[in-house]
Order: sequence, then structure tokens, then C-alpha cells
Amino acid sequence: MRVELRADDGTDDHFPADSVLAQTAVLEHRIEQPEFPLVEFAEPAWLDVDQLYHIVYVQLGEPGNEVSINDLHNLTYGSPKSPFFDDDFATLICRENTGWSRRARYIPLFELHYDDGVVKGQGNLAGAPWSTRSRAP
Repeated sequence: MRVELRADDGTDDHFPADSVLAQTAVLEHRIEQPEFPLVEFAEPAWLDVDQLYHIVYVQLGEPGNEVSINDLHNLTYGSPKSPFFDDDFATLICRENTGWSRRARYIPLFELHYDDGVVKGQGNLAGAPWSTRSRAP
């Protein structure tokens, strides 16, 4: 697998553009890797404020031998997917025969580390409604 950073295509669909702004080396799957490894781009990319960008995971293996990429499935909200994020915060999928499409009710999981020390992203893994309610004994 390889991770790419791409600009937005500028259409109303907001799919990734074809040009790659930054990419990682090929990432090999290793069972001893940490659960959420830090993945670094080979060369950093300069990003502009108020622009949409896409983190794209490129499967390089044979069909049927893909690497699973986790996200948060939201059963409660339709559009927007959450009260905290608008629809620009989306999980997309690209299939060989149909191209890019938006995955309704899915929220991406990621964390970005900037050169100035700022860290931003969406790492909420406990999305179950019972995770914030107390239970009767």
C-alpha cells in the first residue's frame, strides 16, 4: 500500500485530483507494527488554508489481498454525517469500474502532524451510543 496526498478536483463532488502532492514509500504490512503507525511522506507538501485535500490509500496488492483501512461508521446521522463535521469531511472509495464515490455515514480516521508541532484530525474510535450512557447494574 502507498499513501498519497492529493488536491481536490474542484468539482461539486469534491473527489481527489489525479495529481499527487506527496506520497509515502510502499508500506509493507507487518504484524508487529503498532496499531496506528505514524506514516510520513517522502517529501513534505505545502498546504493552503481553506483548501480541500485528500488522503488517498492506494492498494498495490493483488485483488483479494487488500489491506483494510478503518473508518468510523455512523448509524445516527445522514447528512451531514455528524454534528461536528460537514460533508467535506468524507470517506471516499474508488472502484476500478465506477470511479470515485462517497461512502454515506462513514467518517475517516486520521491524525495529521504538522512541522510546527500542531496535530489535527479525527481519532474518535468510540462512536457507540452506549459509550457515553451509564448502565443499570
